[in-house]
Amino acid sequence: MKTDAKKQKTETINRVMGIKEWSLIVILSILWGQTHIESSLASILNATTPIFSVVLAHFLTKEERLTTNRISGVAIGWVGVAVLIGIELLRGFGVEVIGQIAVLGATLSYAFAAIYGRLLKRFKPKGNIGDYQNLKVLIEF
Repeated sequence: MKTDAKKQKTETINRVMGIKEWSLIVILSILWGQTHIESSLASILNATTPIFSVVLAHFLTKEERLTTNRISGVAIGWVGVAVLIGIELLRGFGVEVIGQIAVLGATLSYAFAAIYGRLLKRFKPKGNIGDYQNLKVLIEF
């Protein structure tokens, strides 16, 4: 029964992460967010992917646990992001804040994808991925 639950969880993750439109949603949220915030701010927010990855890995993997050093690194990282963003951008709630949330949501999605990809490393492909891509292009052409 435990195997069935694990299989169902894996299939659910595959459905969510495997949707082609999901990557489109992520990219569009960054694009939309950048219409309401400066690109430099979007770059800073997009650089928070490793910070999210460290925290998410603690909850989603068995190997990567939060240690004192990692917690310190996450805290220092968020302080650095706050310093780079500036306090004045954190005041008020307008379309700029929604743009920041959109970019952070996309960044969080990147962190999930990185962890998910790492969990799939135990599966070995039967061939070279480049060969499959070339074959697909030939078939579609």
